[in-house]
Order: sequence, then structure tokens, then C-alpha cells
Amino acid sequence: PLSYSLPNDSIIWLGNKRGVFTVKSAYYVALPLVEEPDLGGCSDGDYRAPLWRKMWHLKLPAKVRIFAWRACVNGLPTRMNMVTRGIDVDASCPLCGKEGESTKHAILYCKKICDVWWFWQSCPINLLAETNDVVNVALQIMEAGTCHDLEIFFVTAWSIWYNQNRVAHEAQGSPSIHIWGTAQRALNDYNVATAVKLLRQQPPK
Repeated sequence: PLSYSLPNDSIIWLGNKRGVFTVKSAYYVALPLVEEPDLGGCSDGDYRAPLWRKMWHLKLPAKVRIFAWRACVNGLPTRMNMVTRGIDVDASCPLCGKEGESTKHAILYCKKICDVWWFWQSCPINLLAETNDVVNVALQIMEAGTCHDLEIFFVTAWSIWYNQNRVAHEAQGSPSIHIWGTAQRALNDYNVATAVKLLRQQPPK
């Protein structure tokens, strides 16, 4: 029923009972869509559809998968995105201070973090050969490599973004080797935890 108090109209989110958008609720809305069986080509011609389907099944913590999706759709709160949304902030990168903090700059091409990607010696593509959006880099890796390569890419990007936020909000960051190490530990810890969970679920002999 319409309210008798006649409040101002406002936008609400139908993905949860509170009507407030959260990334977690968006994840649960999107999950059934990407888990639908592949019945052929995508009806709207979205060339990223194969990536979406594969992304949610990667062996990564949920927070990393959500981050990966946001990075691929340019949904991270980078400074350039905030300026686009009318927020009065300095759009320059908090690490290098020379270019605007776009998603691809923050994760891939900032001169202060490029060294992180050099630790990935088995990368199936020349990651920094040309300037691409995150989603296009992910598509290239998916085509040329394996699911594990995609996992390494996204967990490393997540670690870089985590460091970027530490610099922006806490005025402290980590060396490239530590950023790479954080990514590898996150991946290994998830795999170990998953293996332990599977062992516990097996019936006793």
C-alpha cells in the first residue's frame, strides 16, 4: 500500500529485504544467472558471457570472485569512478600521483605496481604488452591459459587493489614481493581449506 506520510520517492534495491544495495546481495542475484546451463550463444551478444560463467566457478574465496566481477565491469570505487559519480576527490593515483586512478591503471599499469606482475613467470600472455581493460586481459588469459591462470590473475589483482586501499586510507603500502606473496598465500589457503572441507565430508570407511 502507498504510504500515508507521503515521503519523497527513493530508489530501493529488490535484492534484499532492507532495500539497500550491497555487493553480497548482488552476488546472490547474479549467481543463478551465471549457473544456468549454456544453451548456445548469449541472447544479447555479450562477448564476456563465457568469462562470467567461468568466473563464479573459480577456486577462489568469494570476496575475490566478487572483486573480480567488479573489476571486470569497472565497478571498483577508483578515484576516477568517484569523480564520474560527482564525488569531489582528487582523481590522481595515490601511488604514483601521475595518472588518474582508473581500474586498469590501479590494477595493471601503475608504474609502482607493474613489478608485481613480473613475478608471474608462467603467465600465458604478455600481460603488459598493451593497455587493455581488466576484462579484456581476463578474456585473453582465459583463451590462452587455464582456469588456474585466471585464478592467479584475479587473486593477484585483488592483492594489488588491497594494497592500493592501504596506501589511500592508511598511508602505508607493501613492496611488490609482499603483494605477490599475499596473493599466493590467499590462493594456497583457500585450496587447503577446500581440501580439508572435502575430507571432512567424506563418510568414514
